[in-house]
Amino acid sequence: MYVSTDWIEDQAVTAAKLGDIAGVGLGGGVGSKVDLDLTSLTLDTSVSASDVLAIHDGAHKKITFANFEGAIDHANLTNLNSANYTHLTAANHTDLTDGSDSTLHYHAADRLVSNHSGVKVDYNNALSDGNFVFVNGAFHDGFSDFVANEHINHTGVTLTAGSGLSGGGDISSNRSFALDINGLSADTSISATDTIPFYDGSNKKITFANFEGDISHDNLANITGTAGQYNHPTDANMTVLGNTSGTNTGDQSAGDFLHNSLSTKQGGTTDEYYHLTSAQHTIATQAANTTLSGYLTATDWDTFNDKQAALTFGIANTNSVVIDHASVVDNDYAKFTTSGLEGRSYAEVRTDLGLVIGTNVLAQQSIGIANDNLIETDSASITNGEIARFTANGLESRSNAEMKTQLGYMTDVSDDTSPTLAGTLVCADNHITGIGAISGTGELDLGSKSTSFSVDFSTDNNQEVIITGGSPLITLDTTYMSGVSKNTLKITNGGAGAVTWAAEGAATITWLNGGVAPTLVASGTEFVVFHFDGTNFWGSFIPA
Repeated sequence: MYVSTDWIEDQAVTAAKLGDIAGVGLGGGVGSKVDLDLTSLTLDTSVSASDVLAIHDGAHKKITFANFEGAIDHANLTNLNSANYTHLTAANHTDLTDGSDSTLHYHAADRLVSNHSGVKVDYNNALSDGNFVFVNGAFHDGFSDFVANEHINHTGVTLTAGSGLSGGGDISSNRSFALDINGLSADTSISATDTIPFYDGSNKKITFANFEGDISHDNLANITGTAGQYNHPTDANMTVLGNTSGTNTGDQSAGDFLHNSLSTKQGGTTDEYYHLTSAQHTIATQAANTTLSGYLTATDWDTFNDKQAALTFGIANTNSVVIDHASVVDNDYAKFTTSGLEGRSYAEVRTDLGLVIGTNVLAQQSIGIANDNLIETDSASITNGEIARFTANGLESRSNAEMKTQLGYMTDVSDDTSPTLAGTLVCADNHITGIGAISGTGELDLGSKSTSFSVDFSTDNNQEVIITGGSPLITLDTTYMSGVSKNTLKITNGGAGAVTWAAEGAATITWLNGGVAPTLVASGTEFVVFHFDGTNFWGSFIPA
């Protein structure tokens, strides 16, 4: 259904129909560009350090008045040589405005159709002559003179605020743009070629150099005193310092300060005080005459002039260090001070380091093998890895072979690579002969069992268990079993439960007593012996 307020001809969009879209500091509207309009801004008569101005520094930016003011060069201000330095008070500053209101105002009533002249004709279902009726209403887009580009959706057209502006939006309602200085990126410095917007009958921009040059020295804030105190004299009219009146008295001409016109020249004649060039500097004892001899050449002067004064003295990195001690003597130790080096005697160094003999420093000691003596090496051929043995004078070195001889070991016994029996004694498939007996530390007690459990003979070849009931499955664990071994399990009251047997994984148990597992007694102690061949178990039974 056609709604007249939804569709308008592009060329007909004007400020009078949509409202003024130009906000604070801008001019223009739909159908024309939006221009900077400084005349529409609210006039302010003061500025604070945190206020911001708009500038152009390759891009639109803002800068605080404190940074802006700090960048103004006093020497570039106009009227610096003005003789009139009257500073107005707050009571006699004139109003710089012309009294007129240059702000554009658009009121809601201006946009009402009822307030505009002309005839409004409403067409509903019939034409004005009443002879033609649209069935079910008219199809707006079906008219022969319909042009799609002249009818646009207001919500699909967006007015976007650019750099230094705020506001905007789609044109479904009135929009406005405002100057947004605070939205600009902050800058803390300003250069001569940066530009500043201003109004001079029309919107313009000006470089900071030209802007600064137009600022009058006399109009700056915080200049106090009378006019006479702020004259900027030339070299020809330098006044005596300290003059506090508005009348310049005691002036001295430039000629009054000529060197050769001075009445006293510190005990010499005029000829003795010529100012020479670097090529004419003479030796300090040169007689008073204009014929110079023994002078330094320009090259000599550049080589030696102020080299000492150019050095930086101190104790920082790359500084030159100087002696900072009036009584430094030969053989003193050097110690840094804040300004250089001072001398310190042996006693002073010991005090500085806080060294106490017997506490921080070892006192003189006796050498030898007596109690509390220091020990020294008493062997000319000592080598790494040898064993130390006391001599009458200290320590000598002994090889492994020498130690075996010293201790009475058999010299034909090969060194064992695993001598500690806290682990496994590896015999490398060799024989152990002549052993009277081998005994264990005891049977490993597995406790009382009524449920299934495992027996790991790798932890102990002799173990014991008490059966208290249930149907325990006894599994022989082969996880850590290796090599051939004889193993015994002592079972008490084995018949108190329904005991069955198994071997872990692929290992098997072969019973030598008729091929069947033993029948255990309910009360008594019996032994089951297992021979492990490295893969499987072979079991035998010793009844109670």
